[in-house]
Amino acid sequence: MTVRLARAGQAARLRRSAGATARGRRRAAPGPDRVMPVSRGSRRRGNELLDAIYAAVLDELGAVGYQALTIEGVAKRAQTGKASIYRRWPSKSDLVAATLDALMPQVEVLPDTGDIRGDLIEMLGVMVDFFTSPTGVALQRIVSDTARCPMQAVAGGGPSLHEIKERVVARRQDALLRLLRRGVERGEVRPGAVCRRVVETPAALMLATCLTSGGRVDHDDVRGIVDDVLVPLVRVHDHDD
Repeated sequence: MTVRLARAGQAARLRRSAGATARGRRRAAPGPDRVMPVSRGSRRRGNELLDAIYAAVLDELGAVGYQALTIEGVAKRAQTGKASIYRRWPSKSDLVAATLDALMPQVEVLPDTGDIRGDLIEMLGVMVDFFTSPTGVALQRIVSDTARCPMQAVAGGGPSLHEIKERVVARRQDALLRLLRRGVERGEVRPGAVCRRVVETPAALMLATCLTSGGRVDHDDVRGIVDDVLVPLVRVHDHDD
């Protein structure tokens, strides 16, 4: 009798344990409306991750400006970890410069309208489209913030205007230098105009227009810059012959 009672109690315990296990499995089983966690294997990588980070940088610049931008804020907006950003860019200035460099237009083929005026208008037209794009607006915000508080920017590890120019803008100015050299070969441009001071002028004038007009710059502004400033500055004068 004692053995039968012991076996009966053991069987009852096993049945209760099995029932609890089954109920736990039923609760854990994913139903049609259950959202399962995303596996680590589905993390974004490569260009998809870079695009998300670049977009987050632009959004953060628009929301808080350069001075208040943080790696943590960018990572949160991009829905990625801070380590993913720090592995690629060791500082905030490196991240912002890389974003602008990646998103600014590349000039692979020089315009060829037949004269220097038309070439300049076409090339600067690309710059107008850039300055009114989200990336261009972000660059304006950086320049505005850095110019307003230059010492704070440098003390906080931020780029100076010179660093932004060297890391982002200078390579685009090389295309304008090539354009002017071709103008020299055609006899339209004086050789002395092929220099950094001249090629820095269009972007400086367009940026100044943006900052003083609430971010508005259009193709009429380009024609004015070309006709009133650039062509008189670079063209061959009669006494140069």
